[in-house]
Amino acid sequence: MALKPFNYSRRNPDGGYIMQLVSKQISQVLSVLLLLSYGFAGNAQERATVLEEIVVTAQKREQSLQDVPISINAFNEEFIKNHQINDMQDLYLYTPGYVGQPTYDFIGLSTLRGIRSNDFGYGGDPAFGVFVDGFYQGRTGASISSLYDISRVEVIKGPQATLFGRTATSGAISIVNNQPGEALEGSVEVGLGERSRQNFVGTINLPVTENLFLRGSYLNKSIDGYLPNESGGPNQKFRDIEAARFAVRVDKGRVDATLTFNKEDRKGSGNDRHQGFTATLDSDLIGTESRIFTEIEDIALKVNFEIGNALDLMWASAYRDTEWDYAEDFDSLPIILNAPFLQGQKSALVNHELRLTSSAESGLTWFIGINTFDDDVSGFIDEQVDQGFAFSGLLANVSNEPFFELGEYVSSSKGWSAYGELSYDISEALNMTLGARYSDEDKSMQVRLQNPATDPRNTSASFPCACYLYGLWTSVPVSSSGSWSDTSFRAAFTYKMTESVATFFTFSQGFKPGGIDSFGFDTDDPNFQRFFGFDGVPAGARPKVYGPEEIDNYEIGIKSQLLDDRLRINAAAFLYNYDGLQVAVNTSGAAFGIENVGKVRGDGLEVDALFIANENWEFAANAGITNTEVKELAPGVTRLTVGDRLVYNPKLTASAFVTFRTSIGSNSEGYIRGEYSYSDDMMGTNGLVLPSYKVLGLRAGAQQDRWSIAAYVRNLTDEVYFTNGTGERFFTNVNDLVGGLAEPRTVGVDLRFDW
Repeated sequence: MALKPFNYSRRNPDGGYIMQLVSKQISQVLSVLLLLSYGFAGNAQERATVLEEIVVTAQKREQSLQDVPISINAFNEEFIKNHQINDMQDLYLYTPGYVGQPTYDFIGLSTLRGIRSNDFGYGGDPAFGVFVDGFYQGRTGASISSLYDISRVEVIKGPQATLFGRTATSGAISIVNNQPGEALEGSVEVGLGERSRQNFVGTINLPVTENLFLRGSYLNKSIDGYLPNESGGPNQKFRDIEAARFAVRVDKGRVDATLTFNKEDRKGSGNDRHQGFTATLDSDLIGTESRIFTEIEDIALKVNFEIGNALDLMWASAYRDTEWDYAEDFDSLPIILNAPFLQGQKSALVNHELRLTSSAESGLTWFIGINTFDDDVSGFIDEQVDQGFAFSGLLANVSNEPFFELGEYVSSSKGWSAYGELSYDISEALNMTLGARYSDEDKSMQVRLQNPATDPRNTSASFPCACYLYGLWTSVPVSSSGSWSDTSFRAAFTYKMTESVATFFTFSQGFKPGGIDSFGFDTDDPNFQRFFGFDGVPAGARPKVYGPEEIDNYEIGIKSQLLDDRLRINAAAFLYNYDGLQVAVNTSGAAFGIENVGKVRGDGLEVDALFIANENWEFAANAGITNTEVKELAPGVTRLTVGDRLVYNPKLTASAFVTFRTSIGSNSEGYIRGEYSYSDDMMGTNGLVLPSYKVLGLRAGAQQDRWSIAAYVRNLTDEVYFTNGTGERFFTNVNDLVGGLAEPRTVGVDLRFDW
């Protein structure tokens, strides 16, 4: 499908001249760095020509990536900075099998190995968990936070119920922050770029005494939007983030405790949608622009006790408070049709964990632990709908008479789990790992659906009724609850063929508990008709409870480090079977509902390679192939058929990087890096096909002692592509709604000083 190029003059109507000057200056810096890199190639001094060891903690202890029988993509702090990765959503360009939504702060649309869970309500869980320093970050918009002053990010693929718990059915993303240490050090980073980009990151590590250490970090970044609104108002796709983290560590030898405080305010656009594949927006949300504003506060305490005899006890507790406000023009029209869609949430999440670990050098290591959580959420979902659209010609003379439908929610999720794992060296070459986790969870949700006829905002509408979003109203709050438990297992075998080549086989299970639907309702009266504006209470209406999902995953892989530790090739093939996969589908009327669709099978292959050719050249590439197929449908499931491929699941994703490094003088180094990312076309919601895309990037820089400077161009060819969308919905007067317009070509420069 041919896509029209952007009209740059319309993106920044008020700052075009300034941005042209900034772009020109940055382009000149880039040219100078390129010339320096080639001009001084003959003076290259000796530098490391072997691969650095990558340390990960996916198995609850520090291990080399090459020793872990799991498919993992790990990114260190340098990679995160060099690629301007704001949060975990941006990793989609560099992680095979992962489809992120970089312009959207909810993880519901993100997919890992073909699996997602687009439940944007209050009674479900995501398809993969997000963890920071081992702490679960919560549901929907509560799980996104910025990446700064971090040690690494691990994208851990495949079900990980034993290691991470109930939400890791398709995998987990583990973020590890830098911790307070013994060295007096710090850094300051400043960035400027197009669309008034400003970025500041400051970090300081302060040893107060030989046992007391402090570490503080501050982030402030902003960039103007690139999506103009034909109806006026500011450009959308903007971002404004301010965050701070402060940690106190006390190390008394056998007792090591760290207390961390974190606060973050995020402001950005909602999931702006377009009428078809266009690069402009025509929205009536003027003054209440599409938005997602998030406030996050965390406090976490982790204490490690060294008991002796290679035994360690870890106790961790965390409290996470989040609040967000969301608005979206779902119909993407300059008139009120079925928008704005409004949503808000407040949540309080408490986690506790106790774990005992043995790391004896006898060929046997193990850990056992217990985890508890308490997650309380309150929120609302509100949508304004035009009566003529809602009734689609059934009623005459009601067009341009919008009315609101409002739902208010209070939900609670409490649970605990006990887990354990042991790893045993059967021989010098063969290792066996066995693990299990028992999980138990209770959920409840109370819903109050306001009668649109009594909503004071609907006084101008001639026939306001609960006929579109919810299909009923409730004269008093109604509620539902559910309980689920499960035992999941994991077994892995690693065989070292040589000192540098190992193969592995893994069987792992995943479990996600059932949930409570925010839009679906059951009744005791079989004759009750939704979408006719009736009170559901006399009919015994209550939120629908849906079942759990389970996954069995089989994986075989190889991890190798060859050519005198200059070439690393890791690969894994996988096959999984899902039972009861939870999917957001269109139910009767206009609402979305969560259904257990039945049985789904998936398989694929992932390959990662990194090669240091010599002192100057470095090459990296990865690719992922993922196939999914609905094998069996549960009764009553609509919008899916047997044989369908799951949505937001491109068959092929791939990326590649080429880096050239050279010395500049006696103690300076310059580099140039080119990067390429590709994604096949993929199915969006309701049959919409999102075209394939390829993204090129370029970065050049130089560093001397403690100083470094770099200039970059993201999306070098100005590729126009979209990452989500839904096909023509319900009525013929609505076109395809396409969202997730990716960032256009963007130029910038970063300056950093370390001390």
